[in-house]
Amino acid sequence: AIEDGLVRVQSSTHVVPSFQNFEATVDLRVVGTDDGSRVVIMPMAMVVLQTDIEDRHLVFQMTPRDVYALQRTLDSVAKRLAVPDDMIIKGMALYPKEDK
Repeated sequence: AIEDGLVRVQSSTHVVPSFQNFEATVDLRVVGTDDGSRVVIMPMAMVVLQTDIEDRHLVFQMTPRDVYALQRTLDSVAKRLAVPDDMIIKGMALYPKEDK
């Protein structure tokens, strides 16, 4: 069953672009009210997500709330991706073991 899942994962990388790189910078947006009585400075993350397909990338902006929500989601995914040693099939490890 696990071997079948790995085969499906390996074949699926040919259908869907794979993650290549993530770059982000912080941009400060200055927004004034119509009457000029207030100015609000809003930090925004400007993000470039690159894939393994040539010239295929996505550029988008994120609010601080978006960044925190993404961080929580990625933390959850990282925990689910952790594979116990006894679940790794010999010769088919998802992550190479570090030499000690």
